Amino acid sequence: MVNKKNYICCKNHGYKKIYSSHDYEWRICEKCDLIYLLSHSKRLDKVKEVQFNEFEEPQENAKLEFISLLKILKRYSNCSNLTFLDFGCADGSYLKIAEKHFKKVQGVEPNIFLKKKALNKKLDILDDKFLVNKGPYYDVIFTRNVFEYVDCFSDSLNKLISKLNDNGYFIWRDKFYDYFPKDYSNIDSSDGFNSFPTKNAIKYHLSINQIEILKSRFYFDKSFLIIGQKKINQKKVYKKRTNINTIFYNNYFACKIIFYLTGKIQNIYLFLRKFKSYFIN
Repeated sequence: MVNKKNYICCKNHGYKKIYSSHDYEWRICEKCDLIYLLSHSKRLDKVKEVQFNEFEEPQENAKLEFISLLKILKRYSNCSNLTFLDFGCADGSYLKIAEKHFKKVQGVEPNIFLKKKALNKKLDILDDKFLVNKGPYYDVIFTRNVFEYVDCFSDSLNKLISKLNDNGYFIWRDKFYDYFPKDYSNIDSSDGFNSFPTKNAIKYHLSINQIEILKSRFYFDKSFLIIGQKKINQKKVYKKRTNINTIFYNNYFACKIIFYLTGKIQNIYLFLRKFKSYFIN
């Protein structure tokens, strides 16, 4: 038996059904293009549990990337005077780095297995009900590879950004899914995803939460980086752009070709970046 969630991404706007089975129903929001899960299967929870138990610490290049993000942030503000939150901090690897740069650092991790690892590192990990509690508030909020797993993407993002002080910085490193095919059947038993953020959905929901984008990168490996600042007087709402990639939702083979080509381009990009940094250093 499926527990239906009465969830619509953007309130008072419609949706299009793009895949359904006896356990699942995937929809795309007609307002912002977010792809999200309506129905929920208990199998997802089991899959997530297995994934988290197999979790490995971030590799060295991921830690170096995080340090480079902090260097970018320091162009805008003196980090030593700021408070920092890692939302979805996993085992606390990034928090340990952040401790050296910020006045105060805290993390949120709902998974018991990963939370225990973070606590063993003597880190300050908050209660699982962080999003529904009043306060605390932060100058910097960092989140990485989290929002595809959360329920009610738009509501959760809104609650998280509400924890950000005015003029605070929001750093978001995640994946986007503009090229995803219509056939979602492989998700049923392999992944614990609840939503697939697209470029339109990402930029739209940041804009309605008063985040002004300072730096935005969408990479060939289908990941993205956004550094934004909360502007209380931000009124401009992102206007959805036509996503021509939706024509491939019905064509799994075309999607595979796109994945292959973009993967090759990403490898070339990474090689050139390393080549450039080698000569600069």
